[in-house]
Amino acid sequence: MSIRVGDIKASIQTLLGACDDVAIYERLTEAVEVLANKSNFDPLLGTVDLVTTASRYVTLPNDVETPLALNIGGRPTFARDRWASYHLNGRGDTTNQDVTWAYDDKGDHPTFRDLDGPARLVVQYDLIADATVSFRVNGIDQNDEKVYSIVTGNPQEGLLYLPTASAVNPVTGQIFKRITSVQKGESDGYLTLWAFPTDGISAVYAVGRYEPFDLVPKYRRLILSRSADWVRLEYRKKTFKVRSDEDLLPLHSRMAVRLMCKALKKYDEDNFDDGLKYEQKAIQFLVEEQISRSPPASPSLQINTLNAVVDPSDRID
Repeated sequence: MSIRVGDIKASIQTLLGACDDVAIYERLTEAVEVLANKSNFDPLLGTVDLVTTASRYVTLPNDVETPLALNIGGRPTFARDRWASYHLNGRGDTTNQDVTWAYDDKGDHPTFRDLDGPARLVVQYDLIADATVSFRVNGIDQNDEKVYSIVTGNPQEGLLYLPTASAVNPVTGQIFKRITSVQKGESDGYLTLWAFPTDGISAVYAVGRYEPFDLVPKYRRLILSRSADWVRLEYRKKTFKVRSDEDLLPLHSRMAVRLMCKALKKYDEDNFDDGLKYEQKAIQFLVEEQISRSPPASPSLQINTLNAVVDPSDRID
């Protein structure tokens, strides 16, 4: 099971010496980040089913760091990265559907949905305590130029919003054609970004839903080779910033976390040789713990028969 910060804090404080809770949380955050990059450990893996409503675009939940495997409507697929659209044998950026079952990584986006066209924006809070939370939107306006605003007499990129209690159509104000980034302050609850189309016909729709500690939102987006009603995704979770004793560290080995904290302390002292020894030992504890929990299994050979070079029955031989 995951490790509760409060259950390991005392031993970490002993390693670090005299320090406050903020320093302990910061060191634990760094330790988890370093260890998480060493492998795809089980506590860092997740599975989610997403409804796509017959769309080819899928915006992944906020806690998704890296898509590892995906099937489209129950059918296995293979992955292509962002360079695939430039390959001579790739799909390019056309809208034509492929014969293959695959998905392409389209990188990070500040909203879970793009603007359908020119629109004015409104930020709505769930809790009244968030009425003063800052919320900045950067983007391109209807004239294909960057949006700027004047703050204390100086131009600044983007526009600063204050959240409102309800999403009321703003009849005047800045128009966005495309949103390039979002920045927000820490909030007590969720904030929702609404788009009001300027054509006077289309209905209002939400383009973002932001968590309290989601300060620079980034959502991973995929495009499917075919439309689907749902997809199933195996993914690597994002690591997070430790903020309280009640947070759970997404690793199973306490000894690994303690040794990684000790390694980071050695690195701070420019003692890289000893730091590397502690780090390697920490990784060993994690790997051994992982092996003890993993059932015996072997990878299976995957065969793509689309070129008709092999017989379809070969995949089950």
